[in-house]
Amino acid sequence: MLKNKRIAVTRPKDQQSELIKLLENQGAIVLSRPIIKIEEIEHNRRIRKIIKLITKKNADIVAFTSVNGVESVLEFAKKINMFDQLKSELNQITIAAIGEKTANKLDSEGIKVDLIPKSYTSIDLGKLMIEKGVKNKRIFLLRANIATEDLPNMLMENQATVIDFTVYKVVPEKIENIRKLVDEILAGQIDLIIFTSAFATNTLFGYSNRKNYQNLLDYAMKKVNIATIGPVTQKALESIGFNVDIVAKTHTIEGIVEAVISYYK
Repeated sequence: MLKNKRIAVTRPKDQQSELIKLLENQGAIVLSRPIIKIEEIEHNRRIRKIIKLITKKNADIVAFTSVNGVESVLEFAKKINMFDQLKSELNQITIAAIGEKTANKLDSEGIKVDLIPKSYTSIDLGKLMIEKGVKNKRIFLLRANIATEDLPNMLMENQATVIDFTVYKVVPEKIENIRKLVDEILAGQIDLIIFTSAFATNTLFGYSNRKNYQNLLDYAMKKVNIATIGPVTQKALESIGFNVDIVAKTHTIEGIVEAVISYYK
């Protein structure tokens, strides 16, 4: 279905393999063009504090919004020999997770997940948590530095006490990496770009040198199809003037590949 389509994948480098394999299986020429990357937070004492607060029964609900958040917290707990204690406490309180992969990661570590929204967005997670009851609950959100305020605001409006912890960082890739993709767009060498986060779109199109040839890049993008993993990323692109051709109905890697295949049928 995707034979000889030149598709740029913008996910962090260490999270691309599954998406690349699925696209290549359909005959696509996949270009690994990570424009953002995942980093550990500078001060691990912050995660140590989170773990201690949880083990001292300070949380009623703990919400993980990605696999990255799960790995950051659990791997550090193992390093400081507090994993068993943390796992025991997590299994006695309500655990919320966005997406099956996040839930599966927790399950693989022996931690039960109680709440998973049908649609894998923070807004839908918030709605599900509110439906189950959050009044007077202490909720820990374990998220990235770029997470929006929508989820904590929803919960606080429903009388929850929310403690929002940054447990990992999402940052732009090296400028050379971003420039490479921009140059390929300008040269007409890209058929489709896949975006899996709003931050990736803002990183690419907020690229510092874009002002030098903004009109040219905007013109070149008219010949490039755009696919997004969900409505949040779609909205980010549309807010800066780009049309989104493909939006995954299921907000997963498999869902976005299915949507791309359907578009090109």
